[in-house]
Amino acid sequence: MVSILTVNIGAAAPARAAIILEWLKGRTEDVFVLTETSPGLGTKLIFDYFRRTGCTIACSPFAGKERGVAIVSKLPASQDVSSKFLRVSIPERVAAIRLVTNPEIAIMGLYVPSRNHSAEKVAKKQLYLDTLLQCIDALPERTLRNYIICGDNNVIGRDHVPSYRKFLGFEYDFLDNILSRDFVDAFSYLHPAKHEYSWV
Repeated sequence: MVSILTVNIGAAAPARAAIILEWLKGRTEDVFVLTETSPGLGTKLIFDYFRRTGCTIACSPFAGKERGVAIVSKLPASQDVSSKFLRVSIPERVAAIRLVTNPEIAIMGLYVPSRNHSAEKVAKKQLYLDTLLQCIDALPERTLRNYIICGDNNVIGRDHVPSYRKFLGFEYDFLDNILSRDFVDAFSYLHPAKHEYSWV
């Protein structure tokens, strides 16, 4: 069994990144999915430590002001496959890695854009989700059988209790579309009576 922890590091400056790093050092998970990474010194501090300890880091290159996502694996990795998602509208916000496991699995880390009510932010998020699904659909079916998708999704399920009216149809559609591609919501599968979330 592979254990995965997702943490939003908030583009941490070096002082706070050092605290986050000390906490991560004590964690036992096999893989960390770090969201809101940046080209700054704080993210570099975390990356440098894990590279020195022999971990593999998969992430897309930073561009402009976008924050990103990275996957840090303590397990042997056969390939950084983040390049499969370069056609996503914000490729910095997708990372993927294939692990040397039996069966071989791939982990995709997402940092879905948040939004306010502005037309620009809404369009940015919708384009990201649409192009991400297009890239997922382009992957071979045999590859998708062993894919794990996790990260900072900035969406909740359509049946979430309590309901939040600020979410738009396309945001609910994203999770529906993922599930329609034969993915399983692991949390809902294990805890069908719970409606938990961690990003608010």
